[in-house]
Amino acid sequence: MTPLTASVFPLAPPPVAAPSYRRSARQVAADVDFEGLLAATAMLLGRHNESETVTLQVPFGSGEDVRVTGLRVQLGDNPTFSRAVDAVRSAAKTDLHDGHACLVAAIGAPSIGVSALDTADLTNLRPTIATTQISLIADPDNGILRCDYSVDRLGDDAADCVVEQLLLVLRHGRRAPDVPISEYETPHHGYGVAAATTMGESSVALHDLIDARAAADPHRIAVSCAGETLTYEALRQESTRVACALRALGVGPGARVGVHLDRAVHLPVVLLGVLKAGAAYVPLDADTPPARKEQIVERADLALIIVADGHRPWSSSTTIIRLADLLGTPSTGDLDPLVIAGSEPAYILFTSGSTGSPKGVSVSHRNVARLFSTTGEIFDFNQHDVWLNSASAAFDASVWEIFGALAHGATVVIAERESTRDPAAMVALVEEQGVTMLTISPTAFNGFRDAALKVGAALSRLRFVILWAEPLNPVVLSTWFGRWGDERPAVFNMYGITETTVHSTIHRVRWADTRAHRSVIGRGLPDTPVYLLDPNGRPLPCGVPGEIVVGGPGVADGGYVVAPPRDHLRYQPDPFSADPVARRYRSGDKGRLLPDGTIEYLGRFDAQVKIRGHRVELGEIEAALMLHPAVSGARAWLHRPAGRPPMLAAAVISTAATTRRQLRDFVETRLPPYMVPAGIVHVDAFPLTPNGKIDVERLPDPLAQPVR
Repeated sequence: MTPLTASVFPLAPPPVAAPSYRRSARQVAADVDFEGLLAATAMLLGRHNESETVTLQVPFGSGEDVRVTGLRVQLGDNPTFSRAVDAVRSAAKTDLHDGHACLVAAIGAPSIGVSALDTADLTNLRPTIATTQISLIADPDNGILRCDYSVDRLGDDAADCVVEQLLLVLRHGRRAPDVPISEYETPHHGYGVAAATTMGESSVALHDLIDARAAADPHRIAVSCAGETLTYEALRQESTRVACALRALGVGPGARVGVHLDRAVHLPVVLLGVLKAGAAYVPLDADTPPARKEQIVERADLALIIVADGHRPWSSSTTIIRLADLLGTPSTGDLDPLVIAGSEPAYILFTSGSTGSPKGVSVSHRNVARLFSTTGEIFDFNQHDVWLNSASAAFDASVWEIFGALAHGATVVIAERESTRDPAAMVALVEEQGVTMLTISPTAFNGFRDAALKVGAALSRLRFVILWAEPLNPVVLSTWFGRWGDERPAVFNMYGITETTVHSTIHRVRWADTRAHRSVIGRGLPDTPVYLLDPNGRPLPCGVPGEIVVGGPGVADGGYVVAPPRDHLRYQPDPFSADPVARRYRSGDKGRLLPDGTIEYLGRFDAQVKIRGHRVELGEIEAALMLHPAVSGARAWLHRPAGRPPMLAAAVISTAATTRRQLRDFVETRLPPYMVPAGIVHVDAFPLTPNGKIDVERLPDPLAQPVR
């Protein structure tokens, strides 16, 4: 029989540089027998690992011959306590690949054919117990449950979570043995549950915030791009000119205006002009295929589209207005005042739809304004900051970059298109412009980091690096922290979605995170409750994977403008909020609550693939490849070759010569056979989408690259 690896609780704290090998213990009152303890532990391990089968360590033999064997427990999906007890009774003993996992034992006479233990046996088991992640030992005669655990491999907080949940499963199991574990009321300690945040209609419109900055410091540089600059006063005047021209064309409250412009100094002018006219802007990216742009135009019901002078209009019946014509409109003085409610839409962004058609998300002025008020204390925004805008206006990071700068009287540097695709040019721009606030995807960050190290960039003014848009493997920050440390610039991993206004959580990334191999997204922003829920909307306890659900005032006021009915259902009333009209958004992302109250990102539910009956998380394959010392980047995907079954594939960026065979041999020691990629390709850099994410469709065919 092939030896198996015993199951563990996936709650290990970040590894320390020098392991302490320290152990700690807990002892609690518990009326528990061996069968019940085995069943409850198996149920808990199965739920934490999303597995229908778990392997426990149990003692076998007696006296000096006592040793540990494996017990393979087939639980099935969503087991009841009675089913788990039956599974324990019928479990098969098996050899173990290693014993550094979870051991379950009892003093007295176990009833399933596993050896009884006495005090002497426990003494003989001490060397084995000392290697386990956690050992759970029942003493039924004295009504005690003992928990002995590794501080390095589980930690005090996680051990407390495990014991608390274990006792709860035992209580529920005895009281209602035929109720599935998913229906247990489990402790979640009120995480994510925030007091009501009522935004009201008094929120200031975005353009009013920026005009106030112009009044306070009119001569400060507001926008810079390719050698051109605009002061705050010039920005106010030019955006007012655009608004007047739009009003003359019949654009007003409730209208939607398409914006199809190059990355240039007048981009913020037009965005603000649209807002001042009372309309919402709908950005159209120049790199988007014409057919998709036409879909957006039709779905958004645009009043008109503003285009850059060099752009040829694509086929559309919508009115096209040239930027030069707008800017050349004679000024009519100040704009007639227009009171715009905070709940009015500021912009509509179109994201990929599950049906293949784009769906629009309507985000209000107050949604955006509170983003900056709630993050203000974290980042200490000020007028001396220089923000880099590298994201297209069609992606929500641009809202953070452009309006984050202008709402605080700072300068936004708009990177030209070529700079956003050239890491060396990006580093040079950050250095030359004295950028203090950099927002960048992890994939783009890898190139930026390597280019900065190559040229010996000082990055002396850079205060913050915000990583967004993709799951972060913190290993990629090891060389960055080795050069710049983890104090300044401060590095944050921020999770968010268009439907909840750019950012929803925040995590300060430190040296210790680089050893943990977890994508930690932290906690919700100060005004943003974030929940981990099961499919029935019940909060999940620490360690159990579930759906990330975001509440609070960042939930887009307008919801979906155009989307399939099932997508509209992602917006729901928030029963955990004290505000009776509060809503929440089901993200479709998977996460788990960690013992310290932060959230680990586990990927998309729809990114979980099935190979030969096995569920596979692609992130696990990427994490295993990243452990290889020569690999600096990895991306796994499900490749579907014509006329052949689907296969797992991976692309890697390596810093030294490595062969496909070497990489396969490496991951074979860390992953089960069904998770080892059938094809591995080497790339110099990952192809990117316009918003900086890896474009899987453009990765090389893993079957076409020669084996080496």
